[in-house]
Amino acid sequence: MPMKKSKRNKYILIICLIWMQSMILSPRQMAITFDDLPVVFSGRHDESTQKQIVNQILQVLDKHRIKAAGFATGNKLKSPYHFELLKTFVSKGHLLGNHSFSHFDLNRSDIKHYWKDILKCEKIIDPLMGPVKYFRYPLLHRGDSNEKKQAIYRLLRENHYKIAPVSIDNDDYSFNLPVIKAHRNRDIRALKKLKKKYVDHILERIFYFEELSKRKIGRGMKHILLLHMNFLNSMFLDDLLTHLRNEGWVFIHLEEALTDPVYQLEDRYCGKKGLGWLERIK
Repeated sequence: MPMKKSKRNKYILIICLIWMQSMILSPRQMAITFDDLPVVFSGRHDESTQKQIVNQILQVLDKHRIKAAGFATGNKLKSPYHFELLKTFVSKGHLLGNHSFSHFDLNRSDIKHYWKDILKCEKIIDPLMGPVKYFRYPLLHRGDSNEKKQAIYRLLRENHYKIAPVSIDNDDYSFNLPVIKAHRNRDIRALKKLKKKYVDHILERIFYFEELSKRKIGRGMKHILLLHMNFLNSMFLDDLLTHLRNEGWVFIHLEEALTDPVYQLEDRYCGKKGLGWLERIK
């Protein structure tokens, strides 16, 4: 016997209310972070383009009311305007962290030189870092031996650094050069295809790590997304963030994301791979 229209409407309303309540009680939360500040491939772009890349990304973050975290690589600070770009980034309320001076790969470096490289970057950006110092490992490599891994952990802890992990890793950097080429060739068709492929790629990685979170810790989590301060994101970041917001994502600060107990679990991985946090635990 078919359900009466009034009862069916009431049923649909109840389902909608339950769904809305679940979204309010447990929103999908994500911190947005950028590596390689002030800008990727600074040698391939003139000063005007470098400023445009950073300013366009900052405008998009403002539009979406996002306070991001960015990690500076010291050897990219080659000119006074590079420092001004970092100052602008911080003045917008974003957090600045340390990504080392030379972007060393810990797998190919010894403990002494790797730590000196971190301190070299700190000396340059210290006035722009907040009261809490954050460090992100280049390439997400934390050491191919337990000795290296534990030594750098100890030095970071003793020098009051917090590690900024990544829960959603991806290959956004692989789209950067094709987008630059298509833009310079004024190939609108290629840019549209690249934008779709890029957004689809990030969404696929987000879905993968959401499912991995449920398998490993039995729940969703406060995610940390890794992106790069590059030409690609100056072009397509707004499309990506709009899509995520429409899917119910709430953007939070890095500090808020790190309150999730998942980031207090033990890092059990030691090896050459650059892994996100969920692939390091259990």
